[in-house]
Amino acid sequence: MTIHVTKINESFSYLDGTNEELNQVHEFLKVFVPSSKFDKMVKIGLRQPYKFFSSKQQGKLLVYNGHLPLIFNQNNKFDISSEVSDKVDNFIKTLPLPFTPYDYQIDAVKKAITMEKGLLRSCTGCLDEDSIIDVEIPGYTEEDIRKILEN
Repeated sequence: MTIHVTKINESFSYLDGTNEELNQVHEFLKVFVPSSKFDKMVKIGLRQPYKFFSSKQQGKLLVYNGHLPLIFNQNNKFDISSEVSDKVDNFIKTLPLPFTPYDYQIDAVKKAITMEKGLLRSCTGCLDEDSIIDVEIPGYTEEDIRKILEN
């Protein structure tokens, strides 16, 4: 791929490349909306049953910066320092959790701390696209957690 990335702001970038490459990325960043099978506009062919996470504009493709690692297959190339890893592991051991977190959940916390900003994909049991997942640690505020991890 010979796609050139131009960052617009903290949220969006333009991708510039051949039409074929941009179409390939555009198709990659679409998701089928299960509820669309009940949409009359989809049934008669006036609307597509997909949600697109990119937009074609003046020969370029507008994408979210959080999707860039997915596009360029770099989603697992975050360098998590052993110091952050040890602090998170020790912190999780001190929490009064009624369950043991899965490895992918712990890795997501480490990546979120390391990246500071980003988009983390994680499997959930939510089928409703309007669901919001709120992660809370009982007895701790976000500020408390940051202070603990800084020490």
